[in-house]
Amino acid sequence: GMMPAYEIIVVLRMPHTDAAGILFFGKLFELADEAMEEAMESCGISPGESLRRGTQVTPVVHAEGDYRRPMFLGSRLTAKVHIEAFGNTSLRWRIDFVEEGGDVAATVGLIQVLVSRKNGRKIALTQEIKEKLGPLLISAPGA
Repeated sequence: GMMPAYEIIVVLRMPHTDAAGILFFGKLFELADEAMEEAMESCGISPGESLRRGTQVTPVVHAEGDYRRPMFLGSRLTAKVHIEAFGNTSLRWRIDFVEEGGDVAATVGLIQVLVSRKNGRKIALTQEIKEKLGPLLISAPGA
């Protein structure tokens, strides 16, 4: 099996759920983003610091979610954060939300693009970013 790159425990709280006590679909993206930020911090990249001091921003340009099982108020899930691929100017993230029994309840895919703050144009991922985030990268099959 694939080794998880970064894991964080997520407990579903009232603000995450609808009137029936089931996770509201939009909140999955919030939880995924928080897990992604924590994973970046674990690799020595502070999103807040980058925003305050950096010359680039990293907007999410694509987001997708697969909901395989309902997730309820009080559920404890493990968010497993991976990078599926480094593009020339982008990062493809995958966050799996895993139930205590081991079943994947939901998966979020996000694509972030590196953009110049000055002119809004895409810029290439630096070697430094690739090295720092390297531990999160899912290794290629047979690698």
